[in-house]
Amino acid sequence: MKIILLLAAFAICVFPVGCGSKESIDRDKTAVSQIEDSETGNDKSNGDLRDNENAADTDNNSGAEQSTGNWSEEADNSQQDTTDKEKGDTEETMIYVALGDSLTHGYGLADKQKDRFSAVIAHKLRTDGYMCSEFNYGVDGLTSDGLLEMLNAGQCSMTSRADLITIDIGANDVLHTAAMLAAYALYDMAAPEDEYESIQTELDNSLDQYRSNFETLIDNIKRENPDARIICTTIYNPYKNLDMTIQVPDGEVSLSEYTDTVVTRLNNVMKEVAADKGIEVADSYTAFELTNKTVLNAKNDATGTNMDIHPNKDGYALMAEAFYQVIKSK
Repeated sequence: MKIILLLAAFAICVFPVGCGSKESIDRDKTAVSQIEDSETGNDKSNGDLRDNENAADTDNNSGAEQSTGNWSEEADNSQQDTTDKEKGDTEETMIYVALGDSLTHGYGLADKQKDRFSAVIAHKLRTDGYMCSEFNYGVDGLTSDGLLEMLNAGQCSMTSRADLITIDIGANDVLHTAAMLAAYALYDMAAPEDEYESIQTELDNSLDQYRSNFETLIDNIKRENPDARIICTTIYNPYKNLDMTIQVPDGEVSLSEYTDTVVTRLNNVMKEVAADKGIEVADSYTAFELTNKTVLNAKNDATGTNMDIHPNKDGYALMAEAFYQVIKSK
């Protein structure tokens, strides 16, 4: 029972909440109308396109979160982002759609509308002179299965109009296997041989399903919007800083090393599909490996053990920079 409860605690991103497709589509239609008005010289939005809801972000993911002229959706509509570049010379309109899981949503951030990586990317693009409208479809706990279902159900309606699409998906497809082994380690229990073999089989099956889903969702996006620029991101090792040993049938392995193997296998599949489908890859994995900053929440020290797989604010900024380096490469 303790193992089950611990796995439930690890599954902080496993159960996606409803996306409210009709509300999302209605909101997107309003945003499209305002974008079109802006493009014809009748800008009504001045930044916030969420019908004066004050953008109080609950974790219900009730649809796409969208902003334009202001970096933060919670900013007063009458105030422009003073950090943005002076417009007028080379300003271009860009519709940016962010698809993905809790990392796209900005799980754990005090100010998601400002600090999630898609908002940071949008801010950088505005600084570069683009009139960028950001549509965030991040859902906590989303897997590649779930994202494919969302796209097929029309719950990411702005994808068809997007100039730029970022995709962060896959962590929830595979990281549960590392959590299953970590549960044994935390209770100083060796993983039974049959359980360990079952976990390895689960990982293999999850990677096969991920490949199929990722291929299909890229095909579907390209069919709907052949002109969009699509960039996916590799997954970092969330347990890089954990000093924890797992007893397995063949001896022992560190949780950090095991998780690194899991995400490396996922990233290799992602890169293979990306190369085959002609989309770009932002390398968040390497960015997290090389940084000297503390960017991960998971740790074990004198204060205790934290198994949170998400990054902190600096980690989200690191993901934004990895995407941005690819974006500005063309």
